[in-house]
Amino acid sequence: MATPVDLRCPKCGARLTAYTPYPLITSYTRCPQCGSVLPFVGPRDPAPLYSWEVYPGLYPPTPIPRPPSPWRRPAVLALLIGVTVLLVGLGGVFAWVGGDALRPGTLTVGGTLSPAPLSGAWVNVQGENGFDVNMTVPTGAFSVAGVPYGGVEVTASARGFGILQFDLFYSPVYSSITGSPEAIQLDLTAGNSSGVTVVESAPFPDLETFVATVWSGTGILWISALLTGLAVTAVRRDRLPLVVVGGVSAVAAPFVLPILGIDVISQATTLSALVAVPVGLVILILTMPDFVRAQGPVEPI
Repeated sequence: MATPVDLRCPKCGARLTAYTPYPLITSYTRCPQCGSVLPFVGPRDPAPLYSWEVYPGLYPPTPIPRPPSPWRRPAVLALLIGVTVLLVGLGGVFAWVGGDALRPGTLTVGGTLSPAPLSGAWVNVQGENGFDVNMTVPTGAFSVAGVPYGGVEVTASARGFGILQFDLFYSPVYSSITGSPEAIQLDLTAGNSSGVTVVESAPFPDLETFVATVWSGTGILWISALLTGLAVTAVRRDRLPLVVVGGVSAVAAPFVLPILGIDVISQATTLSALVAVPVGLVILILTMPDFVRAQGPVEPI
């Protein structure tokens, strides 16, 4: 004879009645509302296993689960797809920047020393691949052509003045100075040549460091995009831990740019990356209630 058992689905909260001809072993049924498989046993002796069954007044009742909102899953799915496309695009931008920076070329570095004219004034220009030019500039004006793209160090001094160092980085996609590298103004100060005063410091010392940094940012952005992409498939399979990982990845990815120092390359790209932060936070806010509910209540002994 089949024994009726009244059940409540722990996932959606629906009430149902199941029947089992085997009251002493575990049976299974399916929730008609959400399709979850529910294990259950019929009423039986001996006494209850948990103290809260004997003394229900001493323990708070288990909250009745609420069914998930029907729009929550489509909203999370749309946000994950959008942030994945954003991260892939940002990674592509920096991949292109790193590749285009390797384009061979040269520039002209020049400018004037102040005050001028100066007795015994000299300028030294050092660049990539062992480029090194030393010249005297009695009029205070100098110009050095054929300097390779990348990091450039300009050092200048004169009799009775201290040594002044000016660092710059120049490439087809990024320059550390706002003006032209042919119009550098070096203001010498009276002193001795025992020390070096650095008036401008480039964020990237050479082309190799620049490209490695940019491509590191590309790799991290694409890894974050991979995690958010996996979270897209996880939404359909109710794998909530992967969805949470995708949301955290979206929040953390934009902070890679200032940490690596590549936010100075393009302010527009950096601002675009910040869009992923509120999107990731919304994903976490929408996912965490289901994630916490999926862990289930802890049974008091």
